[in-house]
Amino acid sequence: MSESIQYGTYYFPNPLPAIAESDNLIKYAGQYDHKATSISIIGFLTGANLSGLHLQKMQMISGFLNEYQNLNIVVGSASKTYSGCLVNSIQFAEGDLTTVLPYTVDLLSYQQESFSNYFGVADPVNTWSYSEQDNKIIQATHTVSAKGLKVNASDPFDNAKNFVTQKLQNGFEHIGVFNTGTTSGFLSSRTENIDRKADKYSVTEVYNFSSSRNLFSDRGICTVSTSISYNKNQNLSVTINGSIQGAIDASVNGGLLTTGDFTPEQAKSVAVNAVSNSISNFEAGVYSFLSNGPTSFDYSLNEGSNKLDFSFVFENADNLDLINQKVLHSYTTSVSASKDQSVFNVSVNGSLKYNAADAVITGVNLTGANNPRFLAVQSALSGVNQFALATKAVEDFRSVATGYKINSSYLNSEPIDYSIQKNPISNEITYNFSYNNSIDYSSGQLTDFKASIIDIVPLNLTKVYSTIKGEKAIQIVDRTMGEYSIDASCNDSESQLATLKEVAEGLLGDKSEGISISSQQTVGKNNISYNISKYY
Repeated sequence: MSESIQYGTYYFPNPLPAIAESDNLIKYAGQYDHKATSISIIGFLTGANLSGLHLQKMQMISGFLNEYQNLNIVVGSASKTYSGCLVNSIQFAEGDLTTVLPYTVDLLSYQQESFSNYFGVADPVNTWSYSEQDNKIIQATHTVSAKGLKVNASDPFDNAKNFVTQKLQNGFEHIGVFNTGTTSGFLSSRTENIDRKADKYSVTEVYNFSSSRNLFSDRGICTVSTSISYNKNQNLSVTINGSIQGAIDASVNGGLLTTGDFTPEQAKSVAVNAVSNSISNFEAGVYSFLSNGPTSFDYSLNEGSNKLDFSFVFENADNLDLINQKVLHSYTTSVSASKDQSVFNVSVNGSLKYNAADAVITGVNLTGANNPRFLAVQSALSGVNQFALATKAVEDFRSVATGYKINSSYLNSEPIDYSIQKNPISNEITYNFSYNNSIDYSSGQLTDFKASIIDIVPLNLTKVYSTIKGEKAIQIVDRTMGEYSIDASCNDSESQLATLKEVAEGLLGDKSEGISISSQQTVGKNNISYNISKYY
């Protein structure tokens, strides 16, 4: 009858040792999961002398250097195998025997079952806890941790990590007693703890979900606050502030949040609802401006936490116009006058912004030439008459100014300075125009027309002589010629030189028939000048 005991490639020598085993059943939550089998191999080596025993001892130690080998036992036709054995110890008895050396080898073999859930780990934790926050928001905390065990050739830390990862893969778990409004939660934070020295690994995930019906977004938790304000120095306004907290894992729930997850139309709905719940009979009808949509709004997206903050303002102001029900035009005017100056200045500053319900969209090239929203804003700009706004500002100033009198509402139709800034991304155009009432002799034909006039008036030449009575008398005997000169310039090209000459010579008036002294013209890149002098 053949008998053998083999560990890996090492065969135990005769006489074969005795083998004892004991099973330790591993249970979790009261249920059997897997077992650990302790194996003790007890025998003795025989030899003719000490050197022979020492050689067999070294061969045994060398044979057990490789851990997690199979232990095969064959007795006749029967055999048994312990797989993946961990060598706990090899002990040799001390003594003065020269032909016999007792030994004991202790092995441990973990046996995984088909139903095992905790094989390779110890101290497993998989818990959910729930707490209610403000605004009926439920916070669910999922904690999973484990300590890895050396059960095979795998790294025990990997065993712990694989266990935790497997328990987390289902994500949010619906607990009906808490979750009455939705079956989906949004991962808001994830904390990972690693202890390689102790082969421990843990992850804590925090989910948020609403226990009430979510009116605004199915991709995150939406919180909104509303305020209504009015005082004598400000206009009536309704402000909507809020945020949407989406899942930090951008691969779920449609990815990162966008401005389309809370639109101006939704903000208007919130504002109308807030006003209807708080309005008094005295205020009936004063909030009709809400139907125009927000006068301004702002979005801020934190991609790291996938959180979208937003703010909308609905304002009832006298200087706001809604053009074509899509573009909001706001402006301010100011008049600057001084008793020490005959010229007063008027400035008009304004902005046009797309303000319809479809103001915010995603997936469209908003910076392209064919952006329909920005094209609507540009079209609205062409219909704004800044000069008319400036003229009205002067008329309003005249009606209320007490320390300074302006006898006329005249303004130069051409601005002395202006700028227009366009932002296709925010679909907004801002402008600044400045006017004054200094007379423009070019009637707007020339850019920055300036003229300097010098008039040297004629003098009478007199002669003093004595009369018969011996008195002094003065007699006009001659007259000097008057000299009239005009020096004109503008910031235009040479093509406007003829116009500059015409305007300058028109300033001669009745001196145009005089005797020409000189005329001179200068042409620069964007500047031309003309000088003419005459005697009269």
